[in-house]
Amino acid sequence: TMLIHTQSENVLVRSSFIEKDNAVGFRDTGKWWLTSTGHRSYLTSPILQDTNVIYRDLHGRNFKVATNDYWPYFDTELLEDGTIAPVAGIDRNIIYTLGQKLNFTVELVAPADGKWGGVEADGSISGLIGMVARHEARVALCEITVTGAREVVVDFTSPYIMDNTAMISPAPKEKNRAFAAFSPFTIAVWGCLALTVFCIGPIIWVMDFWRQSVVMGTDKPSMPLMQYSFNMFRNLVVQGNNIQTHLWMLRFLFFFWYLF
Repeated sequence: TMLIHTQSENVLVRSSFIEKDNAVGFRDTGKWWLTSTGHRSYLTSPILQDTNVIYRDLHGRNFKVATNDYWPYFDTELLEDGTIAPVAGIDRNIIYTLGQKLNFTVELVAPADGKWGGVEADGSISGLIGMVARHEARVALCEITVTGAREVVVDFTSPYIMDNTAMISPAPKEKNRAFAAFSPFTIAVWGCLALTVFCIGPIIWVMDFWRQSVVMGTDKPSMPLMQYSFNMFRNLVVQGNNIQTHLWMLRFLFFFWYLF
């Protein structure tokens, strides 16, 4: 706001605004003058207008918009005179729809390095971000990711696209399934199982042989070794047990074998 003294002790009040050619102009907003009893003011419009009113109509101002040729967000074409013409794209539709709504025109510009850019290690600002930071463009638009480093030098609008991030890894190679039945257990476990199955039949046969020879006085077991061994294997693969016996020591061993 600018105050201009006049010869009549009046003070003219003027407020700045941006003209169509982007130059700064001033408009009269009222008067302010001193009297013997104090001061009086008369304002024809607010000194500080509501930004929603100021930016509702930009009066055909031309905005330089920095972008890169990047489908499907902004598809551009470089003309013979060196200017950039819009072709299609999501962001192209956004900026030209805003232009129609808010009454401004668009002039496309592109960064020389072709980058999206940001603050570099040497302190320089590259790409689209650099053009806005250096006031070479009013706006940058082309799927620009909001980052903390970029927010130090430019202001972002509210995001209108949320892009999810996924972690990927090489697909596992198909394994040979010829021995898939053995894969749940390690070799050591399979070895212990085989040894246990191999030993349980002879152990029961020895117990039966001892009982027959010591208690019954005969040297012939109730069943042959092969039948004991086969039935113990049947138990392991849930095929039931065909051995019927009243001997408590065999029943005791059968119980733990079923549990196993």
